[in-house]
Amino acid sequence: MPCPRPPSSPLLRRTLPLLAVLLSACGGGGGSTSELPPLDLSVSFVGTNQDFPNPERGMTRSLDSLITISDARLGALSAAGVRLAYAPLRLDAWRNASLPDSLLSDLGDAFARVRKAGLKLVLRVSYNDPSVAGSDSRDATLPRIREHIARLAPVLAANADVIAYWQAGFIGAWGEWHTSTNGLDDPSARLAVRDALIAALPAGRTLQFRQPADLQRWYPSPAGTNTTGVQARIGLHNDCFLADDTDVGTYPDGESQRNYIRSLSATTPFGGETCEPPSPARARSNCADILREGAEYHVSYLGEEYYTPTFHDNWAAQGCLNTVRTRLGYRFELISFAHTGSIAAGQPMGLRLEVANRGWARLHNARPVQLLLRHETSGQVTRLPLADVDPRQWTPGQTIRITRRITLPAGLPAGDHALLLAFPDEDPRLSGDIRYAIRPANADQADQAWDAGLAAFALGSKVTLR
Repeated sequence: MPCPRPPSSPLLRRTLPLLAVLLSACGGGGGSTSELPPLDLSVSFVGTNQDFPNPERGMTRSLDSLITISDARLGALSAAGVRLAYAPLRLDAWRNASLPDSLLSDLGDAFARVRKAGLKLVLRVSYNDPSVAGSDSRDATLPRIREHIARLAPVLAANADVIAYWQAGFIGAWGEWHTSTNGLDDPSARLAVRDALIAALPAGRTLQFRQPADLQRWYPSPAGTNTTGVQARIGLHNDCFLADDTDVGTYPDGESQRNYIRSLSATTPFGGETCEPPSPARARSNCADILREGAEYHVSYLGEEYYTPTFHDNWAAQGCLNTVRTRLGYRFELISFAHTGSIAAGQPMGLRLEVANRGWARLHNARPVQLLLRHETSGQVTRLPLADVDPRQWTPGQTIRITRRITLPAGLPAGDHALLLAFPDEDPRLSGDIRYAIRPANADQADQAWDAGLAAFALGSKVTLR
């Protein structure tokens, strides 16, 4: 018999005891259901199409230069709702020299200012920007690149909390792994740089490479559902997304490479930007194109500033730009929540949460899920982590049912406790900052609403401790 669904009304309902028994018998979420207490209260939620400024996803803006970016620019981006910024780190001055301590100190200061502004970064290190007048496309030698990567590793590890994604960089023009001036287009050299980058990769973070051919050579089969090991931490960035038949050389071998990246991006991060198409007539610039390929390639982030005339402006004119904004990356929408309504001292609480991922991609960095109890009289807040709940596993289009039996901590005051749900950052430096918390894609209404003070969503339900 299929599991019954909680009542569809967004208001708090008291369900029949039989329904509670049936719900407790249904599986889901990896929790134990054999001893689940009755789920005699339930609520449901209303979704929204509003684009919330959630971390590690969405439209990106460029910092122009990570080291010299001003606090004013960072503050303006944050105030505009930008939560993910592309951060180029240029090492032109040290192509033939070791990195000085002063640069590393400046880099640490820059990360601190990014943290203060409430942003996270898409980081790329390069030695050139050929689009700037007077610049060129020279890169560094393999020994120098290895030295620089090793030198940067400690400061990157110390600031991994504000690095959402690390693009491989270093090789060739713009750090895009083509037209190297030091012979780094050779497969053995590219492999050596890859290994140096992996050795320096901060724990829990991912690398994005530019060329599908490199990924296919290193890993003939995509990671698939395997989410452990080095391969599961490597994705692609496409800086000419949708531009023409090959995305300006991204897919020279055509559909076989596209299929590889479609599969790869289901597990690892995919992002980048559009670019000026060689032939506008060949660009896939319509709403149908971005909505189809955004989902196919599980796009987590996309540059907002380039190339707008052919793409972003066209999406706006055709009426899908807001949809693109809301679908980039993960998008968690609460569907329903059922729980034990009254608990005597020493008794456990049961719960079942139903949530859907309406976005194009997974969440790629670890993040806890917490149930909050706020005492109605004293205001005391207790945060309870939902053990073994990993929102990185919530795949696009999936509806997830999480069932848990929770033992409440001793000493909680008797009376009514309002229930809230929170997705804070896992890093203690960011966990209390609302700008780094995930807001569910649900509308505020009555007693279901975003609580800015707690960076949590009020579920519109209460548990009574007797």
